[in-house]
Amino acid sequence: MDGSRWNEFSRRFADAIFAEFPDWRTTGTLSDANDDGSTWSLKVPSPQHDDDTFPLHILTEDDEITVSFDYYRTHFGDGAGEEETTFRNALAFIRDIVAERVSVVSWWSGDRWNGSCTADAGEVPAA
Repeated sequence: MDGSRWNEFSRRFADAIFAEFPDWRTTGTLSDANDDGSTWSLKVPSPQHDDDTFPLHILTEDDEITVSFDYYRTHFGDGAGEEETTFRNALAFIRDIVAERVSVVSWWSGDRWNGSCTADAGEVPAA
């Protein structure tokens, strides 16, 4: 995917993410996230699971970066902030997930999802 239709924000963040994680160019699945191709979506499979049920998912859209893992989702930037800060914060969170310094915790009631949060590795969040 050449990214020629992406906006500058999406192009620059793709450069940043692949500079940090170059192997994701081949292990991840990169696709246009909308019909006009201006944004992208990257799904990185978990090294511990053969299925693609809950990959690390990174999305750029409207000068915002969304990172999701398991049932947790968080956003960086709002289109009005500093791009450098947005990139730095998103990359720091992604690094923490990949290095397992942060884990995702989800609450369920039977088959119904009740919410998710993050916790530092080894800590149990208050319910």
